[in-house]
Amino acid sequence: LEEEGDVMNGFNPPATYACGWPKVDSPPYTGDYVLAKGKTMPDGLFKDACDETVRLHDLAGAYLFVEMSARNCGPCQQMAKAEEKFIADMKAQNIEVRVVTLLCPSLEDTVGTTTKTMLKNWTKDFMLTSPVLADRGWGLSVLAPAVDPNSVGYPTWALVDPKLKVIDFNTGFGTYADIQAAILADAMP
Repeated sequence: LEEEGDVMNGFNPPATYACGWPKVDSPPYTGDYVLAKGKTMPDGLFKDACDETVRLHDLAGAYLFVEMSARNCGPCQQMAKAEEKFIADMKAQNIEVRVVTLLCPSLEDTVGTTTKTMLKNWTKDFMLTSPVLADRGWGLSVLAPAVDPNSVGYPTWALVDPKLKVIDFNTGFGTYADIQAAILADAMP
């Protein structure tokens, strides 16, 4: 017996995003939620600092670097500090990249509620222009198991092409150099 109801659980993306995110209105996602290279990135719904539901697939059309971060994670902070330079470096090579940060309250509270204030502060503290979204456990259930089903590391990330195909994923951060190289290798015919 199947129950009828709100399949979006109250998370309905608006016609346009008040925070200014692009919106491509991708068709409904019908795939599984297993992250794998060469497959379509699983979709997700997240709240942003404008208190709107953002659909991950709405951000298609550029390379996406989707990463789960915790506010008190040192490597996550280092990644956020380098984010805008990474985006600018790629733009200088005529490649559009969006970093999508899926933020949780802390390493000790990875499935807690990430408030609008937390999202705004992370964006302001690191002067970010790409979406910073409240992770509701999506990163733990989609990103983390792809890297290591027995443990979770922060940051964990996935690199996705403009058509939402997964190029690579991993845990940890040193620099964006390897990510830039992967994007350039994918972008060159």
